[in-house]
Amino acid sequence: MIPPLCFITDATAPAPVIVQAVAAAQGGAEWVQLRDKVTPDADLARLARALMTALSPFGTKLIVNDRVDLAIAIGAAGLHVGQGDGPRRRAGQGRRWRRAGRRLGDFASGGHDRRDPDPDPRMEDGMIPNILSIAGSDCSGGAGIQADIKAISANGGYAMSVLTALTAQNTRGVTAVSLCDTDMVAAQIAAIRDDIAIDAIKIGMLGDAAIIETVTKGIAGLACPVVLDPVMVAKGGDRLLRAPAVAALRDMLPFASVITPNLPEAADILGCAEAATTEEMIRQARALLALGPGAVLLKGGHLSGDRSPDLLLSPDVEAWFDGPRTATRNTHGTGCTFSSALATALGSGLAITEAADRAKRYISAAIAAADRLSVGTGHGPVHHFHFITGTDR
Repeated sequence: MIPPLCFITDATAPAPVIVQAVAAAQGGAEWVQLRDKVTPDADLARLARALMTALSPFGTKLIVNDRVDLAIAIGAAGLHVGQGDGPRRRAGQGRRWRRAGRRLGDFASGGHDRRDPDPDPRMEDGMIPNILSIAGSDCSGGAGIQADIKAISANGGYAMSVLTALTAQNTRGVTAVSLCDTDMVAAQIAAIRDDIAIDAIKIGMLGDAAIIETVTKGIAGLACPVVLDPVMVAKGGDRLLRAPAVAALRDMLPFASVITPNLPEAADILGCAEAATTEEMIRQARALLALGPGAVLLKGGHLSGDRSPDLLLSPDVEAWFDGPRTATRNTHGTGCTFSSALATALGSGLAITEAADRAKRYISAAIAAADRLSVGTGHGPVHHFHFITGTDR
């Protein structure tokens, strides 16, 4: 069988790229690979769309070189990633390509035939996903960035962090909060984006409207799942999101793939009374979904009774994840832990329903094992590494 003919454009050639591509299509090329490492994304997107229009009469398909986000945005037929990008970057781009609903057979890594159904086995689940947590610090280790790093690591991810705030707290409460300078928040995000493929983002404590705006701008354009945990009030009742910033948080919801509020947080966002029944949870989840996120995972841990039901709602899915309530006071950091586990599952390539189920099972087990730890005299943390042999007391 004769392999399909593919033409690679040359931005340095005398003839314009569109002229090159059309000539190749007239000569029988079935694929045209747009290779350009210097043109800005916006200009290259315009060129790529013009190429797709020009190639359409010939049935010739367009492959974009290296720029996965651009390829997904314009609906390119394929993506090529060069060998010089390194295995981790290629793996991250492959995962983003698949999460956009694209077949791995239309993703080619340098040195492989594009028809190979698995051109780089490292893009399968064996490659550890890079998960970015954007949140505040909890010096006691039970919540915030510290809990996120533990949960991401425990669920098989590589944890990265952007600090938005420093808090002085322990299991009994928060005694001081210092928000990070927005320039420093922006610099942290930029440093990671410039060098490391990000497979999913978890957002926690943001503190105020300025930081919310900074983070929203900082993550713009990334084609990866974004889990937004709207941290507003600490376990002990201390407010971690200033009241005037709630409106800014609402404006951020459309940037999230999924939001994970508990019942008090949902009520705060919606400006209504806290849900007391599963029927009210459904109504509030629908109201939250109408604010623009891709999905809502409303946690029902604050309901009365011996069960802890969580509701996942999206335009396509309505699913409940139920579990028994564990009798323990050691639940500090449950929201941070759950959302980080969810982000890691999504970053590994799982669909939202599978990811939610995995995160629910993980947090339930971490809470059930929380009393193995002896941390503080108030609301202690959950046991992030409950599954490690030798942790039983």
